[in-house]
Amino acid sequence: FSVRMKIRFNETIENPIFAFSIKDIKGTELTGTNTIIEKTDTGVIRQGEEAEIEFRQKMILQGGQYLLLLGCTGFEQDNLVVYNRLYDICCINVIADKTTVGYFDPDSRVTLTT
Repeated sequence: FSVRMKIRFNETIENPIFAFSIKDIKGTELTGTNTIIEKTDTGVIRQGEEAEIEFRQKMILQGGQYLLLLGCTGFEQDNLVVYNRLYDICCINVIADKTTVGYFDPDSRVTLTT
């Protein structure tokens, strides 16, 4: 599945960090990533420009409801600055073919020998 966001910049930003995370309904953060973790150079985005970022990954979460957080941050003189964060922006409903234990499906393959 993909997580995509489009951001219009009201000022010029050097190396903005784009991020998403997913948490369960109780508020426990389960997974997420950002452009620094993924070693993606974002360069300089000028005032008035738009940037679109897409994160693609496998859905391995257990069936259920989850919440999505999107964000754009950056460093200015070694200080983390939050440009925009959207908490619980939407609910993700995961429909699974099977129920597993815990938060994710490890995609196990079973072989029985007798």
